[in-house]
Amino acid sequence: MVILFDSLLLGDGTFRNGRFIRYSSTSERLARDVAEIAIKLGYSTNLRVAYAGGGRRDTLYQVTLRKAKYHDVTKQKISFEDYTGTVYCFSTSTGFYVTMRNGKVAFQGNTFYAAAKRGFKGGSGGKRELRVAENRPPEAGPQVFRLGDDMAFREVRGGRTLFTIGGKVQSEADFKRQVASRFGEKFSAAWRDALDLLGNYDRDTLLSQNAFYRDVYKPNRDSLVEKWSVLVEGQVKKEKAVGRPSRP
Repeated sequence: MVILFDSLLLGDGTFRNGRFIRYSSTSERLARDVAEIAIKLGYSTNLRVAYAGGGRRDTLYQVTLRKAKYHDVTKQKISFEDYTGTVYCFSTSTGFYVTMRNGKVAFQGNTFYAAAKRGFKGGSGGKRELRVAENRPPEAGPQVFRLGDDMAFREVRGGRTLFTIGGKVQSEADFKRQVASRFGEKFSAAWRDALDLLGNYDRDTLLSQNAFYRDVYKPNRDSLVEKWSVLVEGQVKKEKAVGRPSRP
């Protein structure tokens, strides 16, 4: 893939200080393919129309390339909008998915909670569900809960504070059914692993979205998933051996 990528840029790439910075093509399909290869090789990309075609001139597409470890979305670029209508929430087996908007490709996360609900390797998983957000009048809507520089929505029901995900209130029963049940008898062990890990970091790191992702979540994600997958697989085999019904 590296050889193919370098060859494409040697033909139609633009250099600066000996580095590739842009790929140009009159083929939108080819430009998108190059952007996909670049993403897989660790570049961030931006696909745009350099100029529109007209007369004897074809439309020119350009893929801007950048090598960077992190890209932060600053608070100045975040805005809130009031919305009433249908909202869809889905989960993937890893908790991640790829989006493309205005030519920019990004890896998105729909929370580790959503991935756990879907099931780790060895779990039975579940059907993808599209959940419709509850339509409530503004005065009955959820309250904003802030922890550090992060935020979530919560509702108080029966004197208990419950959080919402995808417009659906998550009860303790939901958590046990959708997350804890994936681990079976090993949930307590996995929970202790998570608490022990968090105990290694200071409060400021845990309260910062960027620091938590960079220093806690990203370095430990794969090892925890691998460890917990082994726990789940072992539990599934044990249940099958004793003839227990499979977990949800």
